[in-house]
Amino acid sequence: MILFKSKILLRVCAFTVGLVILSCSTAKKKAEEKEVNHRQQLEVSDSVKQKLMEQETYLENLKTNLSETIKVAKTKSPQEQEFIATDLYLKASDLLLKGEYLVGSIFLEKVIELSGEQEYLMRKYSVALIQLGKIDQAQVTLEKLYNRYEKGSIDDQIGMLLAGIYSTTGKVQRAQAVYKEILRQDPKHEDACIFYSKNLHVLKKSQQAIRELKKCEKFSNEKNGMFSYYIGKIYIDLKKYKKSIVFFRKAAKIDGSLSQAILAIGLIYEELGKNEKAMKTYEQHLEKNPDDVLILERVVENYFILEKYKEVIPYAERLIDLEQDNLNLKVKLGILYTDIKEYHKAIKVFQSILAAVPNSDKIHYYLGAIYQEINEWDLAIKALNKVGSDSVLYPDSSLQIAQLLSTLAQVKKLEKKSIHSQYEDEFHRFVKNKIQEEKLLVVEFSVIRSNHLEESGDTDEAIDSLVNVSDNKDFTNNHRYYLASLYEKLRQFNKAFKIIEKIIETDPKNAHAYNFLGYSLLEQDKDFEQAYKYIQKAVELNPKDGYIRDSLGWYYYKMGDMQKALSELQLALANLPQDVAINKHLAMVYLKINDYKNAKLYLENALKNVKAEHERDELRKVYHSIDKKREPASSQK
Repeated sequence: MILFKSKILLRVCAFTVGLVILSCSTAKKKAEEKEVNHRQQLEVSDSVKQKLMEQETYLENLKTNLSETIKVAKTKSPQEQEFIATDLYLKASDLLLKGEYLVGSIFLEKVIELSGEQEYLMRKYSVALIQLGKIDQAQVTLEKLYNRYEKGSIDDQIGMLLAGIYSTTGKVQRAQAVYKEILRQDPKHEDACIFYSKNLHVLKKSQQAIRELKKCEKFSNEKNGMFSYYIGKIYIDLKKYKKSIVFFRKAAKIDGSLSQAILAIGLIYEELGKNEKAMKTYEQHLEKNPDDVLILERVVENYFILEKYKEVIPYAERLIDLEQDNLNLKVKLGILYTDIKEYHKAIKVFQSILAAVPNSDKIHYYLGAIYQEINEWDLAIKALNKVGSDSVLYPDSSLQIAQLLSTLAQVKKLEKKSIHSQYEDEFHRFVKNKIQEEKLLVVEFSVIRSNHLEESGDTDEAIDSLVNVSDNKDFTNNHRYYLASLYEKLRQFNKAFKIIEKIIETDPKNAHAYNFLGYSLLEQDKDFEQAYKYIQKAVELNPKDGYIRDSLGWYYYKMGDMQKALSELQLALANLPQDVAINKHLAMVYLKINDYKNAKLYLENALKNVKAEHERDELRKVYHSIDKKREPASSQK
């Protein structure tokens, strides 16, 4: 049997978890996209530089204007100064509230210049500096505030900010001194205790850190599992996993809603390769805390990793109920529904995503693929048409639309028993436009047109469509193989052989090329010995291929060895159960041995999957001829 998959270039991306959408564009298309992206990056870079220059100019002008305002304000009365300072402070607060820390900090700096280093101003200014990453300036500001306090009366918020900066910048000893002072004032201060203990651990004083955390837990009047949780974390660093689990469990027992402790236990089990224990830990926690987002996320992620897609669905559904804006998870859930063929649920999920991001090319692409699965071809075309021309999915979407229009044209032709339909005209118009528009996909669209013409019975025109692009550098051996199969169909064997022999010259291990030559000789009923040699060579190169096994089975049929023919054809059918030619060949073998029941069965299978009308008519004739063979001789007269 000669292999040619008519949709070889129309790869609809499979819906699998961790889905990677592969564009069907050629290497040249990718290179062009890369060049365009590079140009766009340069344009963006220039645009960013321009904006930075404009921002720098704006900030310089702002500082100059504010300095002038402060200079003038200092010549005014105290009441007027206070009014100006209040106005600037309100503007600064509004800016900081909006997250505009840079401009807000400039306003605050000028307020401090006018009103003096008042504590509430300095505190706010230091926080803005931290947000901007100006740690050194923030440290200087906070040290000024901290040093104003006497021991025993330190403001814990200022102390915590300063100690945090010391820790971040590697000044651990100085951070410890501040944390220690805060704890001297308030032994129950949770944050100071935890950070002080963490620093002890950093300083390789792990046992002291654990003792400190236990002491703080004892002092605490509230049910607070964080102390045991951090002891557990220290034991993880020390690789004492059993002890760490003990303290994580204690933390979870003290505070049943402490997700971090449950997560830590699960992650330890995962690290030790005990995934079942991890999942059991998570699921037991979710029985009591079904809306724990942190644990739900972990369960969902694990089930994805373990490829247990049915099990993940209820957890993913619950998580989406809690996080309606989690679009990434919605995409995954939509893919999961598609995997288990819950297409209508998948459509509903993807449509809900489009409500939030109506121009998502990927979601329109997914919907197009799903609609194809349920034979809603018009809706598939509508969805794929919404993939923008600037999307990497656009070429593949266009190829799929062309294939869908071809399918619809064939279907409508059968329904109406007429040669033409609106889809027939639309198909040819669409492909013609795309060949002109997508210069890099000329070959792919020409193949689709050839395939459509072949299925319509216009094999000569199908050949012309391919010959017109045969000199294109993107015209591959697969395309040459298809062209040869078309010549073979018209029994122009010499032309077909020349093409296949050239393929073998460039690809001497091309099993399907040898198979083509062998099968073609069988169809011509000549040189069976050479045909067998070609087919045997193909079997050696690819022994499990269904198409090649079909050819070997057909050879045995021609030789009259029906048992071997059946054996090979059944092997072929196991690999390609819906293939029309293999089912037809099996029917012919059974017909030869007068097993009419099986002959009709395999002809029925072939009729279910055949697309071309002329092939369908041929199969029907054979099918009806079986009934005549079974009738008594007298009734056939």
